[in-house]
Amino acid sequence: MKRTLLIAPLLLLLMNCGSFNSTTKRKGKTFKTTVLDHAVEKSYLLITETYADGKSNTINKDKENTETEIRNFLFTYDEYGQLVNTYSSNIVNEKATNPSSLGVVLNAKKQLTTISLDEDTDKLKAVYKDNILHQITHYEPEFKELVVSTFSYDKHQLPVHARLGNESKPNEVINLDFTYDLNQNVRTYKNPLELFSFSYDDKQYILAGQPYYYNPFYYMSIDWLTFTTYAPKNNIVGFEDDEHITTIDYTYNTDNLPITARVRKTSKINALDSRVTCEYEFYYKELEVIRLKNKKR
Repeated sequence: MKRTLLIAPLLLLLMNCGSFNSTTKRKGKTFKTTVLDHAVEKSYLLITETYADGKSNTINKDKENTETEIRNFLFTYDEYGQLVNTYSSNIVNEKATNPSSLGVVLNAKKQLTTISLDEDTDKLKAVYKDNILHQITHYEPEFKELVVSTFSYDKHQLPVHARLGNESKPNEVINLDFTYDLNQNVRTYKNPLELFSFSYDDKQYILAGQPYYYNPFYYMSIDWLTFTTYAPKNNIVGFEDDEHITTIDYTYNTDNLPITARVRKTSKINALDSRVTCEYEFYYKELEVIRLKNKKR
């Protein structure tokens, strides 16, 4: 399952309506931290094939098969422990295919000055206002469209509202609203079409401690908040919309960090319509990083 950040959901919706587990071990201005090093995603894709019934020349039947797609993720950090690159690729016959890379450059205020998607530095731009992310602009050259996401925040600097618009179609604006639980995890997300509600574990968030929000794992992320200051404390264990309930079962290591996850999607109408859609493996490493002083906003 190749991830294209917030690009795919942006276009779809418009058309349709490290772990930072710090220890106390420090040496001068450095300290040790545990970060997500790499991950393996196995997606189980349901393929429906139509075939002719051998007993009839006029009746066709559908047959469902499951195909497994494997994608590897590799995370790179700078000397401050900040995530600066995510590289992913599908594995087919033990060979890497369909690669994708997201690279960022941050300034001393922990703001994104450059976002490179597959080495294209012009597709995504971050705009800050009062030292907090105000807009993300996404230019899609294939369609010659500029999509703009504009964020509003509450007093805790949590993004509570987003406006998605296409500069060529100013009258078509989509509004998204977010609410939060006591741990500042997204509790509900509402768009013009539906409402999603989320639940969480009580363990350390898998990519916590980063200066911007980014999670490449589809079922575990709130895509619309990518690059904002959203900083969840815990991992999503379930969410539901009008039609489905999705659950995520984790196993954890001794540091209470997820090491495996299994995603199951179940129909609200027919409980027998339930299947595992993804499985994950997570691997960590310890870094010794430089302490970066926080800038006042």
